Amino acid sequence: MPLYFIRHGESQANSEGFLAGQLDLPITPKGIMQAKVAGSELKKSKLSIDVIVSSPLSRAYDTAVCLAREIGYPISQIILDPRLMERHMGILQGQPVESAKILDTLDSAGQEKLKMETEAALMQRAGEALRYLESLKGAVLAVSHNGLGRRMIAFKYGVTSSATQKLPNAKVVDLTDKELLLN
Repeated sequence: MPLYFIRHGESQANSEGFLAGQLDLPITPKGIMQAKVAGSELKKSKLSIDVIVSSPLSRAYDTAVCLAREIGYPISQIILDPRLMERHMGILQGQPVESAKILDTLDSAGQEKLKMETEAALMQRAGEALRYLESLKGAVLAVSHNGLGRRMIAFKYGVTSSATQKLPNAKVVDLTDKELLLN
């Protein structure tokens, strides 16, 4: 079963340089254009998408809607799944991107102290999301976020998230193409 992934278009947090986590922030006009272009490219590629599943956060859902419109997929049939939400970053949400550097130094206790979703919990959720997506019939497109997407890839290939590529905004990737996804 084909399984594709796309990270949302540029969000307010991306353009302003802060960590969004699970803050529900919109995509920018540039992000909307990126999503439309991705949808147009998907349509030109002749890939048939049978199911679209999206994070309920608006930056992902709005991307899913743009894609659906471009490929002629019924918007009412987009499935919202909270397992596809970005990592909850605790007190780091809304902080400058540079704050993420601390993550490499934190163990589970440190992550819990910052009220953030632990790496172990995030990997478990990514695995659950991946198993769900793989259980669907036909070609599936998941619309989500960089952090969750990288954990899904790590789970699928049995590596750490640091062994995965950063996912660009609004680019469809084939989750079965291991060569493109790992460092």
